[in-house]
Amino acid sequence: MTIGRLLMIATSLCAVAALTTDADAAKKKRTMAKDLVVVSGCARFVPPFCTAVAYRGTTYIVNSANPHIPRDTGVTVIGRKTGDMSPCFGTWLQVISWKPNRLLCTQR
Repeated sequence: MTIGRLLMIATSLCAVAALTTDADAAKKKRTMAKDLVVVSGCARFVPPFCTAVAYRGTTYIVNSANPHIPRDTGVTVIGRKTGDMSPCFGTWLQVISWKPNRLLCTQR
């Protein structure tokens, strides 16, 4: 075989490998987007040390929020469910991002 032919075969194999990788990455991105949860509600303190947001009958315990979510504030949280139950009696939600919304929340 000539060097040109070997170079062409190597280039073709690399191109096929790159296409497969892009397809797998797109599939993984779609799967990750399905795992995201968006909740809106009032951030409340739940003893002993948690912050909770109730949304459509489910209480989500938000963790890993940076900056920290202030209590008694209306928020919209985007996160990923990481467990079914926490010590604060709610579903763990690892926060990816959050922002305040116009929901009025008063102290109880």
